[in-house]
Amino acid sequence: MPASTRRTPRRTSGNTARHTAAPPRTSEARARRLRHLGRGGPVLAAVLVLAACSGTDRDPDAGPTVTAATSAEPSASAAPSATAEASPTAAPATTPATPTESSEDDTDAPSEPPGQGTSGAQSLWGTRYQGTAEVSVDAYDSCGAGGSRHFAGTRTYSVPATLDLSRPREGGGQSEDNPFSLVLTVGAPTQAGALSLWSAGVGTGSGQDLAGNPRDPRVLLVYWDLDWEGGRLTGRLTDTHAAEGTTLNLLNWPGPLVPCRPDLGTLPGGFPHAVDTGTTIEGDLDARGASLTVKGSTVQDSEEFGLRFTASPK
Repeated sequence: MPASTRRTPRRTSGNTARHTAAPPRTSEARARRLRHLGRGGPVLAAVLVLAACSGTDRDPDAGPTVTAATSAEPSASAAPSATAEASPTAAPATTPATPTESSEDDTDAPSEPPGQGTSGAQSLWGTRYQGTAEVSVDAYDSCGAGGSRHFAGTRTYSVPATLDLSRPREGGGQSEDNPFSLVLTVGAPTQAGALSLWSAGVGTGSGQDLAGNPRDPRVLLVYWDLDWEGGRLTGRLTDTHAAEGTTLNLLNWPGPLVPCRPDLGTLPGGFPHAVDTGTTIEGDLDARGASLTVKGSTVQDSEEFGLRFTASPK
């Protein structure tokens, strides 16, 4: 064949034709995608536009591979977005735990008034027990040889008795440090052999201090140290308050008209003798009743006494 009729390889012109025809199809495809993006949202449109732009710099045959790789990136970035959306949901789930724990702490916090074992003792405030006291008194005088202590005799008797329990007393900005305030009255106050026991009392003092400043004139006087727990009462007389001139724990006991001559008669009604420190009280005490034992002596051991008090609430 003559050289003028020889053609260059058709392969080259075929490739050129393919490359020349591709742009129109690509432009139409891009237009369709952009129209679709208008309905799908700006974020997806931006992703596809980037993918299309990257395709112009690459071989068209490699386009799908680049586009697939590009579309995979938003999937990876979507994971943190999902985590961020789930994060606010998790936060409220842990928030209620805080007040729950604080409320449990508040519940466990102890909330008792002053005194020992007062939580159950409050139910006894305002209770009065009426019953009987069996009393035994050993009397002593100074009529022994050389004025020594001498046993004068024993007297045993039974008298009505009353026990009153109330809120711990207060005065002068202080509060009785006992589970309750206790008053035990054995017999009539003017009766020989009568006994009165007060856990605390309130006296009256000056309404001003030494500098002339006003103050509460009430003075709290605590005589007994009491402990009550599980229906069991124990106590000890710790102060007579004789120095303040307010002795409320007393045994009314008759004395002879003439010392060491009981045969000449006794003083009518008796004479109040201060109950000494160290006197004790113990026994069962609850809402069902009282069964108490008191043992002690008067000041200077003039009398030693013991009593058994049994009563029911009224």
